Amino acid sequence: MSYKDKVFEAFHADHAALGQALHELRTQLAGGETAKARKSAAKLDRDAGAHIAFEENDFYPALKSSLSASEVEAMYREHAEGLAVIQDIADADDAELLDPLVRASFIVRIEALEGHVADCGDLFGAMGALTEDQFETLYGNLEYWRSQAPHWSIVSAPETLNPQSQRT
Repeated sequence: MSYKDKVFEAFHADHAALGQALHELRTQLAGGETAKARKSAAKLDRDAGAHIAFEENDFYPALKSSLSASEVEAMYREHAEGLAVIQDIADADDAELLDPLVRASFIVRIEALEGHVADCGDLFGAMGALTEDQFETLYGNLEYWRSQAPHWSIVSAPETLNPQSQRT
């Protein structure tokens, strides 16, 4: 299997897992399952960090040769907005999560994040100009982030950067 195929397969699996987790969180919010929603939000913070780190430190920089700076910057912004809603839900008390207006706002924000996950998965095609060596580097960096398993909430901290990242 080529490294391009390995990156694509891993990327697809990560997005499927993120999409499923966001769907479950949205369903829990809609159903008023406050304790489950808070736990799911905290779990997303733990589980999504490696993929977010890969995207922000490796995948998005690789896209800069194929997409405009504003498109790439929008993806970073969407991550920040996604993390904010995950943290807001994890930190909310029952009264907040049961308030219909607050809950509706959280659901809209989760739906926006679901859209980002779907759109980002489609961006893999923008990397068609990369060489097999570059895909090998990307795959190695993805494996690095998976081994580190950072929480999403610490991914943007400068000390989490992989010195081998951004070689693509």
